[in-house]
Amino acid sequence: MNVHENRALSDWLAHAHPVPGQAHAEWSHHGIALLPLGRRFDAVRVPAERIHAAVGSDEPRTVAASLADWLHGPVIRDTRSGS
Repeated sequence: MNVHENRALSDWLAHAHPVPGQAHAEWSHHGIALLPLGRRFDAVRVPAERIHAAVGSDEPRTVAASLADWLHGPVIRDTRSGS
């Protein structure tokens, strides 16, 4: 993917955020940004280690509570994948 395609993709994703510039800033500073579902896309698969890093815990109840608070909707845990 070239620089222009990468920028177009990141702009498209950032516009799922209520403040797209904030999504870009979070990616730049932290390498991760939380985007609400249901606007640009309805589901996303994220490796467990990234979720645990964002939450700051790998304790199932803590992770579940954080995801419920952030996403305001259902979360599917795919046990068929190691990620």
